Amino acid sequence: MKTLSLFIFFVFAGTAWGQVRVNSMIDGGQREPSIAVTPTGNIFIGYINTVDGTVHLNRSTNGGTTWVELTPGIPGADPTLAADSSGRLYFAFLNDTVKIVRTDNQGLSFPLVNQALTPSGSDRPWIKIGPADAVYLTYAGYSFPPDTCSVSAYKSDIYFKKSLDLGATWHPTPQEPQTILTAPIASNNYRCSSGPIAVGPNGEIYVLLNCFVFDLSNNCAALTIQEHHVYLTRSDDGGNTFPLANFRELPNVNPIENQAGYAAFSTANKRMNMASIAVLPPNPPSPGSPGVVGIVWPCDSGEDFDICFQASADKGVSFPFLNKVNSDAVKAYRFFPAIVADMTGFHVIWMDSRETGLDTSNPKWAAYRADGLSTWTNQTMVSSVAAPGNDINSDEGGVPDPQGFGDFFEITSRNNNVYSTWSDTSLGTADIYFGR
Repeated sequence: MKTLSLFIFFVFAGTAWGQVRVNSMIDGGQREPSIAVTPTGNIFIGYINTVDGTVHLNRSTNGGTTWVELTPGIPGADPTLAADSSGRLYFAFLNDTVKIVRTDNQGLSFPLVNQALTPSGSDRPWIKIGPADAVYLTYAGYSFPPDTCSVSAYKSDIYFKKSLDLGATWHPTPQEPQTILTAPIASNNYRCSSGPIAVGPNGEIYVLLNCFVFDLSNNCAALTIQEHHVYLTRSDDGGNTFPLANFRELPNVNPIENQAGYAAFSTANKRMNMASIAVLPPNPPSPGSPGVVGIVWPCDSGEDFDICFQASADKGVSFPFLNKVNSDAVKAYRFFPAIVADMTGFHVIWMDSRETGLDTSNPKWAAYRADGLSTWTNQTMVSSVAAPGNDINSDEGGVPDPQGFGDFFEITSRNNNVYSTWSDTSLGTADIYFGR
């Protein structure tokens, strides 16, 4: 994730927060951060350094004021973090297969190191903690059909695994039938590339499937996305099964379509279309209540992009609540939404170009945050006006990549405090930043 060049301020409970850079390296290329907070308030952020293709893990023990790096660069990408009720931290990442490390003492040592969890050719893991500190993992797995004309068109589905012994063993094992959350798409040219997880108050496991169908009519000379589908599935038995009856397509999804004149949107871009999920617990707590499932995604109104929100009070069976998160009337590009929920409500962060609207020659970006459910309040710019990044990106052959946003922001909550992380070029190179 790359662009968001800014001087940052945060507002939380009436307090202004200054710019806090997480990484100490200054070679640029830092993006795609993931964040987790332990019950005692220690904050961990994992991120990728695209210059040398490594992932890093940093920690703050003073509320995010200062940071130390806990691990040397580990070859990998797509980091994802989760902290359990005892403060154990799980750090999963991609290195051809999905690997995982765990620390039980705030990063002083890692008794579970680089355990390979998936077959070769996996992609984008997500990790989440469930009841009794069960650990849940999803990832994209590819089937490599023989008639594929492009690597980018490889068919992929979302796979699910769980561990009930602190990550020592995972089920299904390689010898067992795999739990595959396959989308009902009548095409071999689809990719389900992301499966974020949310856990309900009664242990329900929700997995959101971001799936895309590719247009291969031009022999892959310029691979474009023809369709975007968002599916939701649910397990009520701790991940043993995800019944077909619990599988449905999210209604009212209007994906970002082509936008002539701006390179990042000149073809439908899967990175811009990613949806995010969270479950709002009942307040006050009510035994048996499923809470409210909330999903956000970037939606194309035909004139600009907004952040849309749908909610379900019946475990995802129906979604009667539909509204827009951003309340401004400015036509702008908005994408990369991430959502979290706690006892105070839903909280969403996203990328927004409202400072320059639809100016395709020099769009400027900022991160915004809002809180709410039926209405959205406290809509706050959590970064100042941002210019396109000019950071060198090894993914693009070592040349400046002004549209190199990466794939995601992250937001989390612990003890009803909200924490977020992103990448920007405030100091001239893409670095990782934190705010709460």
